[in-house]
Amino acid sequence: MKKYTLLLVIILAVFSCRKNDIANIPPSQSDTIIRHSDTLLVANAGSDKFIWLPDSVVTFDASQSRCFPYDSMRYEWKLISGPSKPEIADSHAMRTVVKGFVFGTYTFELTVTISGGRFAKDRLEVGVAATFPQTGNSCVIPGATHLTDFSEGRADMESIVFNNKFYYVSGDHIDIYNPVTNTITNDSLSLLRGSTALTSNGVKLFIAGGLKYSSGSESRVDIFDASSNVWSRAELSQARSGIAASSIGDKVFFAGGMKDVYAASSRVDIYDVKTNTWSTRELEVAGIYLHAIIGNVLWFMAGDHVEKYDPEENKWTTGKLGIKLPSFSNKAIELDNKIYITGATEVPVYDIPSGSWSSFTLKENLILAPAIACNHKLVFIGGMTSWFVYSTTMEIYDPVSRSISLLKMDGDLYYESLLTYDNYIYSAGGMTNQENTRLSGICRLRPN
Repeated sequence: MKKYTLLLVIILAVFSCRKNDIANIPPSQSDTIIRHSDTLLVANAGSDKFIWLPDSVVTFDASQSRCFPYDSMRYEWKLISGPSKPEIADSHAMRTVVKGFVFGTYTFELTVTISGGRFAKDRLEVGVAATFPQTGNSCVIPGATHLTDFSEGRADMESIVFNNKFYYVSGDHIDIYNPVTNTITNDSLSLLRGSTALTSNGVKLFIAGGLKYSSGSESRVDIFDASSNVWSRAELSQARSGIAASSIGDKVFFAGGMKDVYAASSRVDIYDVKTNTWSTRELEVAGIYLHAIIGNVLWFMAGDHVEKYDPEENKWTTGKLGIKLPSFSNKAIELDNKIYITGATEVPVYDIPSGSWSSFTLKENLILAPAIACNHKLVFIGGMTSWFVYSTTMEIYDPVSRSISLLKMDGDLYYESLLTYDNYIYSAGGMTNQENTRLSGICRLRPN
């Protein structure tokens, strides 16, 4: 949402711009620009905010506002729209606390003024979600052991095992779970967004792209280096969500996704670990891709289309899969020399040695079913039986006997985060009670 408003022209000596350049800015970009030749003023209200009730306090921070050359800046915060009138502790402070929010979306405006009455403006949104009851230490999965809890209910988190810890990403918040000490620590991202893509090359963790909570997509990549314990940032060449992120050899790939609700992307951003450089290429087909490493070759799959990258030859090839992936497929899972395409009721299975496809059918009709491989089994936990109707079953598929065990859970479950570690499945958060209750627990089970 950030639109840093420029007032006045950049200093000629420092920024190497001609004084007449500002006259060429289209009206849509210059309607708040005052044409002077010696000053640049940027108002920055900070990133958009998102909170869950009963939390109703937010800190506003304009410290990233800038004036070149330096001039004393005066600040004013003002509510533009919203379902109530929250209390701004000090509307003229650079950093201030705002409280008294109710459910809904608020828009605030920051005005930064310098000498001569010259000013710049920026806006931020505060999204406030309704309270959901939390079950605390409840685990609805049969045979699961409750381990610990997040500070509040969590749902629809992206997650990854990295450096022997579990990273759970939600909004601009990260919960880091240590399975050895059974403790949770916290960190934060540089931007608030959802539906990010997570991957790792073993040394660095990458959290890329995502959806803005207002509208549109993000290009930000937050990068954590475990060797130095330092965060850094990069930008994708194209903002998007639903990215297929994977790492092979010395390269990290961010492929496809959605530029917005209606427009798919064919872009691949490629980070070279050795040279610390970024490059791009285009996929032949735009869309949301599944990814898997098959025989030391990285596959990106969508529909009946596949694009493969061979790191040894540094070469891309494209072709047909031989099948069309079912609608609602959401993951490609490797288990015992086979690739399982999960998410729908029909589960395609690619046999790596023979290069042939087969399939099996789950006992329950499911949409976007969460699944994970563990202990030589493929486990499906909850999901949707139809739109916004959630499953109360867990299905365990045994590839040896090609049989499915159907287990009844203690409640419906969806939007949970599934990870596997040390032959256990870890299920974190999620929604139960037909999306009326957010779970806060981390639970562990070993499928038999």
